[in-house]
Amino acid sequence: MAYTAEPVGLKRGPEFWHCTPYAVKFMRKVGVTDYCWIWHGAIIKNSGYGQVRLPGGRCTTAHRAALEVLDHHDPVPREMDVDHLCRNKLCVRPSHLEVVSPTENRKRQGSAVTHCPRGHEYNKENTRINKTKTGFCRKCKACELISNRTQREKRKWQSEK
Repeated sequence: MAYTAEPVGLKRGPEFWHCTPYAVKFMRKVGVTDYCWIWHGAIIKNSGYGQVRLPGGRCTTAHRAALEVLDHHDPVPREMDVDHLCRNKLCVRPSHLEVVSPTENRKRQGSAVTHCPRGHEYNKENTRINKTKTGFCRKCKACELISNRTQREKRKWQSEK
């Protein structure tokens, strides 16, 4: 089937993907599973999200491109975030993605995190809430104790030199 230009904003489902050359190219880098569609292309090292170059040369994250290319979504505004409803950074399945405000995205990320990076549970006894310029942040009291102890030992060791 030959590719024909379609009006901008026209929404089509999977039956249309084979008609757009870029969608075919995009899907070659996707592993389709029963639940998530996993991005196997380039990955941004510091964030863990997939990265792709759109037609025209613009670089963006794979999940933003998935909405634009596979779901024929209008370009996602820079001031908005694309939230992974499945919590998988490499998922590009359009039904698992939702355009939300950055505030809403942070709320959703925060509610999904139940343990600190060292594995201590965030609960009432072990969590300190600090007010910052941009809102609030949680701190693990157990990790703070470890950090404070390490700092004291470091200062003591430096003073003995």
